[in-house]
Amino acid sequence: AELRAANQTLVTQARLLPPPLQLWLTRFAEDINALTASTTQQSISAEWSGYGALICEEVVANRFPFRRAAQRMVSEKDFREVLGPEGVFAKFFDDKLQDLVTQDAGEWRWNLTAARENFSNESLAQFRNAARLRETFFDSDGELS
Repeated sequence: AELRAANQTLVTQARLLPPPLQLWLTRFAEDINALTASTTQQSISAEWSGYGALICEEVVANRFPFRRAAQRMVSEKDFREVLGPEGVFAKFFDDKLQDLVTQDAGEWRWNLTAARENFSNESLAQFRNAARLRETFFDSDGELS
């Protein structure tokens, strides 16, 4: 967030300079933005792959209701661990993605150009689906309803 603010200040200041310097600094800021977004995306993806995706795979994969033909049902504890208000999806979203997402009238979208270019809409849809499940199955106190 600090780098983004500093970069925005650079763009604002660049607008006050003569055209050659203005163009050079604006392009420099765009490169910083792209590099920051790419690095952020790589870091967030690696963290999800090493933590969230593993837990989801371990806890809910091949279990009913996530797989209709499954022989085993997901336990309430596991369901809560993955989809509850303090679950894997909610915590990861709150800690890593919330600042990058606009939640508007039930629709979610990446709110920064850099985020739109570096994160997939499919991954955002998975977090939105998890939020819908949380809203459906958990009350305002975080209890299964």
